Amino acid sequence: MKINLIPEEKSTEIKEQRSNFTATAIAIVIAATVIGLTVLLLSVNKLKSKQIDDDKRSIDRIKKELKDYAEVEKTLITVESGIEDIKKLNDSSFKWNRVLMEIEKTLPDDVVIKSYENNEGKISMRATAISVETMNKLLESLMNHKVAKAGDDSISPQALFKDVKCTGYTKISDNQIDFDVSFQVEGGILWN
Repeated sequence: MKINLIPEEKSTEIKEQRSNFTATAIAIVIAATVIGLTVLLLSVNKLKSKQIDDDKRSIDRIKKELKDYAEVEKTLITVESGIEDIKKLNDSSFKWNRVLMEIEKTLPDDVVIKSYENNEGKISMRATAISVETMNKLLESLMNHKVAKAGDDSISPQALFKDVKCTGYTKISDNQIDFDVSFQVEGGILWN
C-alpha cells in the first residue's frame, strides 16, 4: 500500500515542475545542437571556401609558370628549328659547291656567269659570251656533261644537267652577248 502524504495540489505542482524542467532541458539540448550544427556547418563552409581560394591561387600560379615554360619551349623549338636550318644549309652548301664546280667544268673560256640562282635544283644563270657559237658550246657542254654517281663507280657516268634551255640572247656589242640559261640538276648523281 502506498501512502501519499503530499497534498494533491503540491503533487501536481511538483509534476509540472518536473515536466517544465524536462521540457526546458530538452529545449536547451535541441538549441545547443542546432547552434553547434550551425557553427560546424559555417566552419566547414569557411574551410572549404579557404581551400577553394588556395586552390585558385595555386592554379593561377601554375598557369603563370606554364606560360613561362611555354615561352621557353617556344624559344627552344625556334632554336632547334634554326639549328636544323643551319645544318641543312651547311649540307646543301657542300652539295651546291660541288654543282658549281661541275658547272665550271662546262664553261668555255669566253663565257662569264653574271648571276646564278638556285631554286630547289632548278638553276637559272645570266651569262656573257663573245659570240653565239660560244653560247652554243656552253649549252652543248651542259647537255653532254656526265659524272659518275657518288659512291658507286661501277655505274657508268650519267648526265648531271637536264632540261637545258636558253631563253634568248641580247647582242651588247660586236664581241659580247648576254644570255639566260636554265637547267635542272640531277642531285642524286652527286650525292645520295
